[in-house]
Amino acid sequence: MADLRLAQKVNTHYENWLKAQLSIESLRSWQIEGFGDARLRLLENHGLSNGYQLRTHINRLKDLPGIGTGLQQRLRSHLDLVVRQLEASHPVGQFSSGQYELMRLDELLALQNGEHQLQVLNRDLKEFAGAVADLQSKITERQVEVQSLMKDFDALWW
Repeated sequence: MADLRLAQKVNTHYENWLKAQLSIESLRSWQIEGFGDARLRLLENHGLSNGYQLRTHINRLKDLPGIGTGLQQRLRSHLDLVVRQLEASHPVGQFSSGQYELMRLDELLALQNGEHQLQVLNRDLKEFAGAVADLQSKITERQVEVQSLMKDFDALWW
């Protein structure tokens, strides 16, 4: 459960980081072969002017007039290259200030898991202490009963 939550948090932080990085990557600055001013205007007219928008809508590009599968693949390859370069220059675990680092998130999840286990153990301890108290009172009752029976037995023999 904690591993799944950690993976989800890691993925969310990565996606937010990547979105922020790609949003400032202008497609015009990429200088991709086959994408001159006319094709770049076409992309911009369809709401695609930065890397994040391209990443979000890359699969529908071949439906645009003048952009076939080959140009779509060229854009996809360049986008993948940009993502790899971003990851290499700013590893995923090193977010800007105000965001959790992955190690701290891992420690937080471990702490939450440990706190939950302590709560369960504390509840079990209380139940066990109650059972011990009940058992102790029964033992005391039985000891009193044994002493009474011993007195009765002694009285019969002496």
